[in-house]
Amino acid sequence: SFGIIFHYLIALTIATVYFLIYPRLSFLKSNTILSAFIIGACSWAFMNFVVVPKSQIGPSPFSLESAIKNVIILIVCIGLPVSILTHHYYQKLSGGTSVR
Repeated sequence: SFGIIFHYLIALTIATVYFLIYPRLSFLKSNTILSAFIIGACSWAFMNFVVVPKSQIGPSPFSLESAIKNVIILIVCIGLPVSILTHHYYQKLSGGTSVR
């Protein structure tokens, strides 16, 4: 279905944007866990303030509990893998060792 295709397309876009800005922003290189939190929080904000309002779904009532769960899911499922893999790629590219 189109929902799954767009879901993965958005995740791929988020990963690509992070991968491309990583070498330009030095603070991203200092801590992969912090970077994962940033990716997760930015993904949640983008989805809830840009994508969902423009979709046919329409807004739903805000729930802090739901928001926290969703951010944690995005941190674990998108933020951590993208942050760790990007960090290792650029470390390998520069010939350095990966220290966290």
